[in-house]
Amino acid sequence: MTKTVKVVFVGGFLGSGKTTLLIEVGKRLATEYGKRVAMITNDQGEVLVDTKTARDAGLVAKEVAGGCFCCRFPNFIEAADNLLTEANPDIILSEPVGSCMDISATVIGPLQTYYQDRFTLAPLVVLVDASIILELDRELNLSSPTEPAGYLISGQIHEAEVLGINKIDLKSPREIEDVTTLMKKINSRARILKVSAKTGAGLDGVIELILQEAHQPYSFPKVDYDAYTEAETELGWFNGSWTLIAERGFKPRELIKDLLTEIAGEVSQRGGKTAHLKLHFVTEKSRGKASLVVPNLGVDFLELITIPEEAKRGYFTFNARVKMNPKGLEESIRKSLEAVASRYAAKYGNYEARCFVPAPPRPYYRMPRG
Repeated sequence: MTKTVKVVFVGGFLGSGKTTLLIEVGKRLATEYGKRVAMITNDQGEVLVDTKTARDAGLVAKEVAGGCFCCRFPNFIEAADNLLTEANPDIILSEPVGSCMDISATVIGPLQTYYQDRFTLAPLVVLVDASIILELDRELNLSSPTEPAGYLISGQIHEAEVLGINKIDLKSPREIEDVTTLMKKINSRARILKVSAKTGAGLDGVIELILQEAHQPYSFPKVDYDAYTEAETELGWFNGSWTLIAERGFKPRELIKDLLTEIAGEVSQRGGKTAHLKLHFVTEKSRGKASLVVPNLGVDFLELITIPEEAKRGYFTFNARVKMNPKGLEESIRKSLEAVASRYAAKYGNYEARCFVPAPPRPYYRMPRG
């Protein structure tokens, strides 16, 4: 009998903590349960922070670039088949783009229909960021949205089989209960797990559903692709990289915090709104990922090797998703990089960047249920 591989999709809006959760879950599945685990990352552009981070964490990782899994379904199958050949995994962890929705109809449905001889599916998990979801609800009325961004976030929540309320370490128990109430109002069907990818709280529940449970088809309202398209095209996307050298040395943690904070501030001054900034860095003795979602919550680090006090050179890969036109976004990043490099008496070079608005979503397949 041919072996089938368990495929796990963990979706959720930009900055909800998908990569960190999947890496932590992947490491536990390998070390505590003896599973061979691989990962597929996804992005609208190329030069992906998440792919580098997953590989740094020891996972065999492939990526689907240039569009969502739904619009690049053949590329997803190609990436999965390559993993079967190269890594012989028991489990493939898959992270859709943070602005993607309709996963059940456009990705899970086709997998079940055409590829059940190769893959089985875990329940669809969607993460929400406990640190900002209540604020987003006040702004966008997620239970009855009229704005495109609200429609997208609400749609992601509504299609979940399992809702993971992530970053519970950042909020009080009362606030987490308020988040739970909101989630039940939007999606009364879904089971709720309360987790912190950073501290490890609740991850046993995620691992149990991966190992023990299967996706169950369900029906949900038809997706308005005009509203979905409008939500995606409100965002400017930046994918780029550069090197930085400071002969007198610099403190990587401080420089990275300053850079991400500077970019968020410059974006705000120009009337934009940050959705997610994430940066992968490599210095002589360290590598890791830093991210910023809400400026007043600061910069969060995923340290794959302990960050040293001093470094003289670094290689940086940067992805930004911002409600702003691409030209203004690129100018904001370049100006911020120049300011921070000057502040640390550093020089940056090998600067490469692509700034764009995603193309409208056009799924390769769509197989709605019910």
